[in-house]
Amino acid sequence: MKAIALIITILMLIPSICIGSEVYITRDALRSSIRIPSQMNMKEAKPIYRISLELSQGEQVMVYGCANVTNDTGDNVGWGVVLKETTTDKYISPRQTRNVTPDTHHDSNSVVGYFEAPADGTYTFALMLWCGSTAVYGKYLTIDTNNFGQVMVQIL
Repeated sequence: MKAIALIITILMLIPSICIGSEVYITRDALRSSIRIPSQMNMKEAKPIYRISLELSQGEQVMVYGCANVTNDTGDNVGWGVVLKETTTDKYISPRQTRNVTPDTHHDSNSVVGYFEAPADGTYTFALMLWCGSTAVYGKYLTIDTNNFGQVMVQIL
């Protein structure tokens, strides 16, 4: 899984290397685990990685997010990620959901989103994660903070 996440990170950087645009990355995780509710509900999503940037009106960015989890619960856990611009409270990517089993144990999930600044100001981009399992609710899904999870913003 580490190798796949590293390849994804390198591939995401290629456009910025080729065209010289600005890229901002954070790998500082906001949490190392998330409590598992009985059902998956995106409204209960928690920010995992977050980065803030000053943007001018009309400035466009591509936002890339990746999270890695470990399932030590002994049963299946559904989980998902989505990118959100928290200043405007808008989701900027499609939702990506997966299922991590005890056999799989580790899983990775990534999303890509687009945002255009409606006005001059500071905008915060967050990778949101949610999960659920009727079998192991109340336990915790571990977020692998050392395995290339990140939010990256590329100025277009």
